Amino acid sequence: DRLMLIGFTTQRTDDCQQPTIAWPTRQAPVNTPVEGPTPQAPEQEPAIEVPSSDEGEDKVEDFDASTSRCRGPAIRCRHTKEWRELVDGFGLCSPGRWRPLARDARASSSEWEHAEKLRGVLLEAVRTTIKDPRATAYALATGRMQASPFSREVVQRVRTQLANLLPDPEAALRMPPGQPFMLHLLSQSLEVLGDPDFKILDHGTESFAEGVPLGWDKPIPRTPQVFSQRTTFRKLDESEYDPSMLNYRSAELNAEQLEAKFREDESAGLMLCTTEAEAKRTYGEDAVLIAAMGAVTKANGDVRPLHDGTHGINLNNKIRILDKLQVPGPEDLQEVASRVKESKEAPFALCADIKQAHRNVKVRESDWLFAAVGRWAFRVLQSDSFYMLIYVDDLRVIVYGPDKFITLWALFLALEVLGTPFAYHKFHGGLEMDYIGYHINYFAWASGISAKRAGWITEWITRAESSNWVVTGRQLVEFVGRMNFVTRMLTWMKPFLAPLFAWQSVLNRSTAAQLPEMAILGLRFFRFQFEAGARLDAVH
Repeated sequence: DRLMLIGFTTQRTDDCQQPTIAWPTRQAPVNTPVEGPTPQAPEQEPAIEVPSSDEGEDKVEDFDASTSRCRGPAIRCRHTKEWRELVDGFGLCSPGRWRPLARDARASSSEWEHAEKLRGVLLEAVRTTIKDPRATAYALATGRMQASPFSREVVQRVRTQLANLLPDPEAALRMPPGQPFMLHLLSQSLEVLGDPDFKILDHGTESFAEGVPLGWDKPIPRTPQVFSQRTTFRKLDESEYDPSMLNYRSAELNAEQLEAKFREDESAGLMLCTTEAEAKRTYGEDAVLIAAMGAVTKANGDVRPLHDGTHGINLNNKIRILDKLQVPGPEDLQEVASRVKESKEAPFALCADIKQAHRNVKVRESDWLFAAVGRWAFRVLQSDSFYMLIYVDDLRVIVYGPDKFITLWALFLALEVLGTPFAYHKFHGGLEMDYIGYHINYFAWASGISAKRAGWITEWITRAESSNWVVTGRQLVEFVGRMNFVTRMLTWMKPFLAPLFAWQSVLNRSTAAQLPEMAILGLRFFRFQFEAGARLDAVH
């Protein structure tokens, strides 16, 4: 007797003739589609319905999972009650929401070949520029690298090589003024790669190249292939209209530092120096609103200006964004760590800081475009073993496998070539890292909260104890809010918060009162656990 083994793949089936695709189905009970995709139209995934808002829209918007060019469903967070889909911060169609081996599995031949050529350019540049990728990665993770390892000449050479692979190389190398990204290069490449949102980059008058609207004068159209639909809206404070507000005391106390900051932003092209009269002539008498400004002192002593667009000028009250911007949370961090653990490969992780990420978007004369940059990197690096999460301007990357350091540097080169302004001196990572207040240990495979956050909790409890457990409603609201943040990672704490929630519900914000006994017992229990090192839990 003879045993015949037949091997086939679901990747790149658009290259096959129709009889070839259907043949395995006739020979064996294998769930292979009888009708395969064409190079121009990859096979369609079932659409995911996104509920419409309460704005009177009857039409249900659909997210088409085939726009990701990935095989199968997106990763689901097994650490959530409902097993929701992974959020990486790059949009619904981001290939990063799928397993590495599922990425680009349903790309057409032209899309696959374009990604392969781009990837080849990046890998060649990494191998010729970085002689020891591992040692250089360690230097970056330990804060010993103050600038990019890729010189301007290398970045420009790679840009030129990538542009030559696009339909209009000359246009691809032009950088629109007022922002740092290579928008034309990115748009052309994403169009070839099949990304559904490439037009927002440089097509039309309301694009990132020309200036995106803020949505105060008219609604911003939905983007269902990138964002789910927002169904709830936060109620903002109603205040008496005043087009010329006075600054808060914090701004007055830091006036000199704020002016120095504004001069710096003016030099960087982020602000325009003008007069009130000139602004009214340019934009119109009623369009010029003067918001109240405050100031927050950062940990390093710098001052961050805050503009109040809600009180008085009522500008934020007019803005209604119908798209829901989702950012990764602790459940996503845990799921990514679990996936890497299951691979049984040694990981390496980095936290990167993007300089003034939310201000690098050109506003029409706070959307921002790094989601498109991240999706481009995922599509180009295809099935390389890495995950990437973005939370505002904090980028977290984890690579694993035998070629992880090559993948790491190819990824950062790809992001830098497109114009991402990294603050290299703020990079940190390795096998342990803090990220948005949480802590991940890839050596012990544990996750939880950072030592700094755990210290804040124990200090708050000790201060409350020294005051005979008398706290104001406002202090309690702040504490319970932070504990909500903590229990998303350390779920064992949730039942013990019940007395605090009950007391908060009846305590006025301006009232000071002694905590009830059950709440005090819970706080003492939290302090005992954190002082004993219970701020981390195992990654499952």
